Amino acid sequence: MSAAQFAKLDRQFLKDIAVGRLSVARLLSSDLVGCRQLLALVGVAESRALESQDAMVAYTARRLALESAMPTRVLTSDRRLARIIQEVTAFSGLVTSEYLHPK
Repeated sequence: MSAAQFAKLDRQFLKDIAVGRLSVARLLSSDLVGCRQLLALVGVAESRALESQDAMVAYTARRLALESAMPTRVLTSDRRLARIIQEVTAFSGLVTSEYLHPK
């Protein structure tokens, strides 16, 4: 991807946020406890490898689903994260994921 293409996509991304097409959620320092619990649940109870930053994404999506009482969707180019969200029961009915192949 060229710098010009990236700049164009970056502007569109910011525009989508501004008009409400996309939501950006903050990860609060208090959420780190929940992320650690999610890492333990997925790693120990589900025997799945979830990285720290992936846990932050997944935890935030789950939190948003619970707060809004609406399912959330994670779009990611991380195949492993997408599969974990699809298969781990803690996300069932709350968070779906879609793998986007990096082109």
